[in-house]
Amino acid sequence: MPLNTWSHVAVTLSGTTGTLYLNGAPVATNPNMTLHPSNLGNTNQNWIGRSQFGADPFLNATVDDFNIYDRALSQTDVATLATGQAGAGDVADYKFDEAGGATALDSSGNGRTATIVSPGTAASANTPLWQPLPDGPVITIPTGSTNVPVTSTSGFTVGQKMAVGYGDKFEVATVTAVGRAGTQARLSAAASAGATNIKVTSTTNISVGDKIRLDIASPGHGIDNVTVTGVGTSGATGTGLTLAAPLRFDHSSNLPFSDRGTGISFTPATAFAHSSNEPVQALGGGITLDHPLAHGHAINAPVRDAVVTTAGYQGSPAPDQWFGGPALSGGSGNMVLRDAQGRVADSLNYGTLVDPWAAEGYQGGTGSGCTVAAPGSASGAGRSASRFPDGNDTDSNCSDFITSSNPTPGGANLFTLDPGPLVSLQATTPGSTSDYIKHDDTDDGVITAPVTSGSSDTDKQDATWVEAAGLANPSCVSFESINKPGSYLRHQNFQFHLQPNDGSSLFSQDATFCQMPGNSGQGVSFQSVNFTTRYIRTFENTVYLASNGGDNPWDTTTDWAADTSWLVNPPWAQPPSGN
Repeated sequence: MPLNTWSHVAVTLSGTTGTLYLNGAPVATNPNMTLHPSNLGNTNQNWIGRSQFGADPFLNATVDDFNIYDRALSQTDVATLATGQAGAGDVADYKFDEAGGATALDSSGNGRTATIVSPGTAASANTPLWQPLPDGPVITIPTGSTNVPVTSTSGFTVGQKMAVGYGDKFEVATVTAVGRAGTQARLSAAASAGATNIKVTSTTNISVGDKIRLDIASPGHGIDNVTVTGVGTSGATGTGLTLAAPLRFDHSSNLPFSDRGTGISFTPATAFAHSSNEPVQALGGGITLDHPLAHGHAINAPVRDAVVTTAGYQGSPAPDQWFGGPALSGGSGNMVLRDAQGRVADSLNYGTLVDPWAAEGYQGGTGSGCTVAAPGSASGAGRSASRFPDGNDTDSNCSDFITSSNPTPGGANLFTLDPGPLVSLQATTPGSTSDYIKHDDTDDGVITAPVTSGSSDTDKQDATWVEAAGLANPSCVSFESINKPGSYLRHQNFQFHLQPNDGSSLFSQDATFCQMPGNSGQGVSFQSVNFTTRYIRTFENTVYLASNGGDNPWDTTTDWAADTSWLVNPPWAQPPSGN
C-alpha cells in the first residue's frame, strides 16, 4: 500500500472464495478457504491493528470506519465504500468519531463497544520550516495556509497531530497528507540561456511538476524559476532535469538550486504567518488517559511517572524543579538562561558550536572552540556537565564546565581525580628542554611551552598531570589534568586535545599510551594503543601523534626520535583546593 495516504482495504468470504480488495479493486483471491469465522466459536483475542500474538508489533497505521458484515459484499458494494461512503456493518461498525478517550462505540446496534489500548507514539524532534538558502534569508507561509514546506518529513503521519511555530504563534493541526521534504543541490555542468535540460548533482526528492529556483542573483545576472517536466539521472554525464521552458540566463557549474518539495498538509488552516526555521513537529499518537485533565498545562511541562525508576535522575537529593522540554539532543545543542525580564543571564554550547551567539570564550584555535562537553553515558551511569569549580564563571566555556558520573545537585561541583602519581612531562628536543606538555587555556588544544619556577600558578597547574592507569589498558597510562578533573590528553585527527572523558571506547583508546624506552635513548616515549606506530610528539610547539615518516608535516623524520622522547618529572603543582 502507498505510504502516508488513506487506502481502503476489504476482505470478503463467499463460499470458499476469499477476495482481498485495495481501494475498491480486487488484488488477490483464494478459492480454498474452508474455515469460516463461525467455526472459531467464542473468541477473546479480537483486535483491530494487533496480532493475536502478543509479541507481534502493533499496526503502524491509522484506522477509520471499520466494519464487519454478516454477508459477503459484492465488488460493486466494495467499490462504493472505497469512494468514501461510510460503512454500515451489521455485526460491528466502528466509525472512530470520538474526540478522545479510550472507548470506540459500535454503531451496528449490537453493543460491541471496543476499548482503545494503543500505546501511542512519542512526538518527534522538531524539523525547521524549510529555508532554501539560495532564496535569501527566509520564506514565509501566510495566514490561512494548509501546507508547510519542511526540512524533513520523518515522523509525520496522516491523522495525527502536528505543531508549527513557537511562543504566542504556536499552533496545533491534524496532518492530512505527508509529501516530500525540501531539497538543495547544485549544477554539475554549466547551463546556458535557452537550455531546457540541466545537469545536477542530485535528483533526490525532485518530481515532475516541481518548481525549482536556480542560482543566486548577482550584478548582470539573474535567477531562473522553472518547472520540471522530466527527472533523469544525476551527474555531469547524467540525463539531468528537463524543464518546461528555456532558461533565461547563463548559469555556471556548481551553482545552487532549491526545490521546496510538497511538504506537510494539515487542517485547520494557520491562524498566523510562519517563516523559515520556525519549528515544525510531529506530535505522535500521544498517551490516552482514563479521565479528562482537571487543569490546563503549558507546552513542555514535565510529565512524570512515579512508577518508573530506571530512567531520568534517580539520585539524592530529589530535584525540586523538573525540566520538561524542549527535548535536548544527546550529541550537541545550546542553552540560554534568561532573567525575569527576558535578558540573557548565561548561555552555553555543548558538544559542538551550534549557536555562536550563545558561545562564551575563544572560538578559534583548534577549530573546536569553547564548548561544554556533551555528558554522554559511561558504563550505564548517567553523566552530568556542571560548572567548575563550584559555580565560578570566567566567561569561557573552555574553563567553566566539567563532566562527572557523580553529580551533586545543590552541592559544590567538586570532583575527585583518578589515583596515580602527579607528573610533569618535559621535552628532550635540543633547544626546547625548558618546554613541558600543557593544555591551552584559550581552547582545548595541547601545546609545549616553557614552564619555570617563576611561571604563574595557572601555567604550573596546566603542565601537571595525574599519570593514571590507562583507560583502555590498565597496564598503560592516561594523563588527567589536575585543574580540569575528568579531562584527559587524547588524540583526535592525530592532534592532541584536553577533553572530558565521554565514556566511549574510542575516547578510552585515544587517551591511552604505553610507556616505552625513549626513542632517542633518553627518557621514555609514549606509544598509542590504537595507532601502535605513532607516539606523542612535540612539533612546532604543538603536541601530535606522529609516526617516523609519513604524509603529515608532524610525521617528518627530522628530530623525530628526540621529539618523541620525554622526561617524566616531579609535578610543577598540586591540585587546586577541593580536588
